[in-house]
Amino acid sequence: MSTILPAKYNIELYRRQDYIKKFTHTDPNGTPTNFTGFTFASHIYNFERSKKYTQMSVVNSNVLTGEITMSLTDTQTTILPDLSYYDIRVTNGTTSYYIMSGTITAYQGYTP
Repeated sequence: MSTILPAKYNIELYRRQDYIKKFTHTDPNGTPTNFTGFTFASHIYNFERSKKYTQMSVVNSNVLTGEITMSLTDTQTTILPDLSYYDIRVTNGTTSYYIMSGTITAYQGYTP
């Protein structure tokens, strides 16, 4: 697989509630990426990259069609600041690269 810039996707969510989003990852030609054998890692951090708030769960929903699911629990969204950053890194053997990155804007609801 050739190296490409990660896709940009900015997340907006509310604190104290679960967050889940499914994506289909494709190559530049639009062909779904086969993620068989890949592992995923994702961290949420501040702009300076000096503080890690939490890890985001990223799993293969369907390895053959490039579908991945990223999620955070209500406990994880509670600790997020108003603005944070994330990236998703995939690894297969000794090869790894970033497939997605962006900002996370966390809103505070009023109703307990």
